[in-house]
Amino acid sequence: MDHLTPSPFFRGVPENVASGTASFEVVNGTPTLTLDGVNVNEGYPLDVLAVGLLCSDELTIVLADGSDNNITISGKYAMGIMTGDMSNFSPLTVTGTGTLTVSASASDILCFGGYVGGIQVTGGAEFTTTASTPSDQAECFGLNIDVGGNLQVSDGGVVRISGTTAAAAFGDDTVQILADGYSIQGSTTANDFTNLADAELKKLKEDGDVFTLKVGDEFAKSVVIAPIPPHNHTWDGAWTTNDTHHWHECTAAGCPITDDAGKDSYAAHAGGTATCTDKAVCDTCGSPYGELAGHDFTGDYLSDADGHWHQCKNCTTTDSKAAHSYDGDQDTTCNDCGYVRTLDPSHTHAWDGAWTTNGTHHWHACTAAGCPIADDAGKDSYAAHTGGTATCAAKAVCDICGSPYGELAGHDFTGDYLSDADGHWHKCKNCTATDSKAAHTYDDDQDDTCNDCGYTRTSTQPTFAISGTVTDNSDAAVSGAVAKLMQGSRQVSQATTDSNGQYSFANVPAGTYNVVAEQGGGADKITKTILVVLTDSNATEKNIKMPDGQKNSVVEVKGTDTPAVVAGGVDQVAEAQSVSPGETVTVKLTVEKKTESAAAGAADIKQVASGKTLEFLDLSLVKEVTGGFGTNVTNITNTGGSVLEIVVPYDFTDKNNVTVYRHHNGAAEALTPAETGAGGTFKLSADSVIIYATKFSTYAIGYTASGGGTPDPTPPTPPSGGGSSGGSSSPATYTPVIEKSDHGKVKCTPQSPERGDKVTVTLTPDKGWQIDGLTVTDRNGKPVAVTNRGGGIYTFTQPTGRVTIKASFKPISNAVSGCSKDETCPIWSYEDASLSAWYHDGVHYCLERGLMVGTDSTHFSPGMTASRAMIASILWRMEGEPEAKTTQPFSDVADGRWYTRAVAWAAEAGVIKGYGEGRFGPNDPITREQLASILWRYAGSPPASDLPLNFTDAGEASGYARDALRWAVEQGILTGKGGGVLDPRGKASRAEVAQMLTRFCLNGK
Repeated sequence: MDHLTPSPFFRGVPENVASGTASFEVVNGTPTLTLDGVNVNEGYPLDVLAVGLLCSDELTIVLADGSDNNITISGKYAMGIMTGDMSNFSPLTVTGTGTLTVSASASDILCFGGYVGGIQVTGGAEFTTTASTPSDQAECFGLNIDVGGNLQVSDGGVVRISGTTAAAAFGDDTVQILADGYSIQGSTTANDFTNLADAELKKLKEDGDVFTLKVGDEFAKSVVIAPIPPHNHTWDGAWTTNDTHHWHECTAAGCPITDDAGKDSYAAHAGGTATCTDKAVCDTCGSPYGELAGHDFTGDYLSDADGHWHQCKNCTTTDSKAAHSYDGDQDTTCNDCGYVRTLDPSHTHAWDGAWTTNGTHHWHACTAAGCPIADDAGKDSYAAHTGGTATCAAKAVCDICGSPYGELAGHDFTGDYLSDADGHWHKCKNCTATDSKAAHTYDDDQDDTCNDCGYTRTSTQPTFAISGTVTDNSDAAVSGAVAKLMQGSRQVSQATTDSNGQYSFANVPAGTYNVVAEQGGGADKITKTILVVLTDSNATEKNIKMPDGQKNSVVEVKGTDTPAVVAGGVDQVAEAQSVSPGETVTVKLTVEKKTESAAAGAADIKQVASGKTLEFLDLSLVKEVTGGFGTNVTNITNTGGSVLEIVVPYDFTDKNNVTVYRHHNGAAEALTPAETGAGGTFKLSADSVIIYATKFSTYAIGYTASGGGTPDPTPPTPPSGGGSSGGSSSPATYTPVIEKSDHGKVKCTPQSPERGDKVTVTLTPDKGWQIDGLTVTDRNGKPVAVTNRGGGIYTFTQPTGRVTIKASFKPISNAVSGCSKDETCPIWSYEDASLSAWYHDGVHYCLERGLMVGTDSTHFSPGMTASRAMIASILWRMEGEPEAKTTQPFSDVADGRWYTRAVAWAAEAGVIKGYGEGRFGPNDPITREQLASILWRYAGSPPASDLPLNFTDAGEASGYARDALRWAVEQGILTGKGGGVLDPRGKASRAEVAQMLTRFCLNGK
């Protein structure tokens, strides 16, 4: 209704309207309007809207007994009934025993059968309202109830509503539909009051504030609210049953009871006795129910020569046959069942002197014919293999029988890395095997040395050259001059001019630099500083003509946190100075970052900046004269017509309305944004703020933080070319707009990408939150394709123009059972991990929270054995990466490894233990019992029960690990592998580690 305006006046009509054809409105007070056979088909024109019945206030319509009343309105925009005005809609009451049918049809997008502040239909009145329009985009509702209004039907009233868009619309979700003893039924077809189904209140649109009735997942376009007719039950005499209950069904049509629990004699089955062959039979309804009973085995054994067993008393089922047990090879009676075997009393063993072996044991076999011992365990010297040491290339050799046995040992990888351009790895000391290749890690795009292995990569950043000629004031070449390439206080490169005075810097990334030429030495040294901008090609002809006389120009950047400022124009100020014989003049620009408390005039700047966040810089220009009569230093506070170009590197992320302020001669003011290069102006490039200064004092760069407001426009793309000593230019880069995100941080690399660059977005949720989604749109609002790399890492290709990045976060639940298992799942990007595998929930949890990462960008390696160093590093990250107060105690943990700090913390905290003799074994595979012990100690070594470990191989657990294993099993952190096997000394895979860590985080800590 926002595009309609109220009429400036209302016409009055009589209080009672008899039959006839008319358009009318009712005004003033709270009138009662009696209708007796009224037919209205001419709409009252309210601006562009045709209204059949218009009332400026609350209205009661009384329908004469048995009367049929119709309001039929059509027009470009149409409304059958409206109470109130466009800003405040009033209640409508329809009563009496007649009918009122309101029909509105519109040829355009706006049509309402009625628009009221609430409606009550009572006293037997039948109220029908419809609205229709051919437009698919129409707002077409049979009845629109404004905010705060209710729909009430009582005392035999009937309401029928239909509309092309939806039957009824409500201003909010707190509306009450008061219809006790009534059925509220809806259809998805307009004007269809026969296809009935339960309706419910839902939002019309997810991003809107209008609510309407729905049938299932579709809008209810037709609704009827009518009294529920009385129902008399006719209960069936036969029982209806399911597996647990019985009841009598009602055979009368239209029974309103749908829940079986409300039906006649509804009760649970009871009585009867189940056996192993038959379920129990209910004493009441005679239906079988429940489960079969277990077998009832006899206490007496059945037996044959091979073993003994029990048989069920009720069926032919037997338990598992067990082998007979004898005291010795000459004993004839089974100790368990009493079975008597037959032995050949004449047999004498002849034990072979050579060993007979299998994979686990050795023994001497009997060579005499007819030996009765069939079980190897009863033969001479039967024992398990023992001794020897396994390697990754050979099994252990038994000290007694000399047979190889057991499993190969894990690889013993070297501590030093092997590497190539794709990654780094370790090689086994005993064979040619290597561990999995891991990707190199670098601090940023500018870092070329891997943090883990030290591999030096060839930079992928494009580089160019800066070159030129140094001449003296008479244009003669200056050989042996020193040329320095500077960014702030950092020297990027240095060169010496050749015999032709030429210098050159190679492999220089695009950016803005100062080139400083130094001629001569000692008291005769002359220094000149120029500004050079390097864009997308070599910068040649950056020639430097040294001044006549001792005139030096210097740019000094002080302080470790001051941006790497470069400047142009200082040389011009220096060369304009007069120099007496024997004197040296040095003009120096000093730039230093200041805190608010240390910056002169900061309070005045804050007042002018109106609440912006400010970063203060002190710009000082001094003239120093030495020689002659000593040293004289004066401040240059105003250079007049000589403008200095000062380039300040700047990160525009999350910053809007960037402005430069200055405090000079006791007054603060904002500089003017301009492209002219005039003094007292500034301009913004893609990655810097450029200040054009003639006055030198305190400056400040101010901004407002991004928070959903309108960001700064994309800085204009400067012209291409090699740049010059007096101006600035840069490549076409686009700093993205990163919308403010609650509950997490968003980082974009690079900060100012060029078209075609691969951009990486890193999302870091706050504690207790997880990533919900990421969208990137171009400057026209169209989506940009984004690839989810897992672990909160996303990438996209930079289009032309500035993009907008929006991330959302959601609370972490205690499970991932609601995972959609599509590309939003963090496992999705790993081609060797399955979304439907048993380990999904554990790997999903650990990846989402940064506890684990892939072995490279496309592999998680769920089956790879985890190492002891990996577990120490995971727990260290969970603890917030604390620094140990003592050095790590293990001789096989070298300094500077990716796990060194983690192992030092874990050892100091008592979380990990070594092997003895100062060894930790960082690259050794971790076993299941070792992992349980580490988690147990990390949890504070909580007490476990004294209950035994109910696993067939529990006896294989090491003594040190038994308490930890009992605790881990009781907490649900460690489970068996099936078949009653715990496998305590088995190697833990990365997938098993993920499962145990997840259960630990959710249940154990």
